[in-house]
Amino acid sequence: MRIAGQDRTAISGGGERWGTDLYAAQIDSMSRKTAIRPLPWAAQVPIAIALALAGAFAAVGLRGRTHLVRVVAVTAIGALFVVAAVLLYRSEQLLVGIPYGLVALALGAWLGGRFSSGGLR
Repeated sequence: MRIAGQDRTAISGGGERWGTDLYAAQIDSMSRKTAIRPLPWAAQVPIAIALALAGAFAAVGLRGRTHLVRVVAVTAIGALFVVAAVLLYRSEQLLVGIPYGLVALALGAWLGGRFSSGGLR
């Protein structure tokens, strides 16, 4: 429901979205003459598993280092993933579930650190 003087639009399924967000996404898609597609789940799941393993291996491989070094290493892996996801979106118009990958990376690093320190044995 549009309210006079406000830039919000009701979306199906409930909730509201700022009108400029909707328009910007549509204009961007039309100007490129492309359709934005989500990455299939068959590709999304292996990416999340790979990121969880990368986080675990980083935590275990750097267990003798300071906490700051481990955090920077895992953050760098996450940043590389985000850059790769943005490049994939810009080149192929494929949306990668960045939050899923980052959560998998963080959980993998946390579990790897817990196992290597003996906290979960």
